[in-house]
Amino acid sequence: MREARAVRICKADNHHIGLFRTSRTRRQLFGGGEMISRPREANDYPDRVIDCQEAMEPGFQAIVDCMLEAAWSRGETLRSLKRLIAADNMTQKENARTETQLAIARAMMRAGRSF
Repeated sequence: MREARAVRICKADNHHIGLFRTSRTRRQLFGGGEMISRPREANDYPDRVIDCQEAMEPGFQAIVDCMLEAAWSRGETLRSLKRLIAADNMTQKENARTETQLAIARAMMRAGRSF
């Protein structure tokens, strides 16, 4: 595993937000100097989504603070975050479709059929 390198994004209200890069499978976002907490259990449990929101809130607030510090309005920031979420959802759906098409093409090639 490579050593983590911090990239400082901004400083708002004495809180630093940094993206720490290690391996592709392990990315950690820090807000206010604390690591994001993990779920209490590996499997699903009744308050898992609430726990996720609570774990995400310090980083979310730090991002909003940084955007305000950079002279973006709160409304612009929140609308942009919603659009980023929507774009990510579309990307995930398209990736799933592409993976399905690739799996079908591979299976057809293994079976000796053209696609």
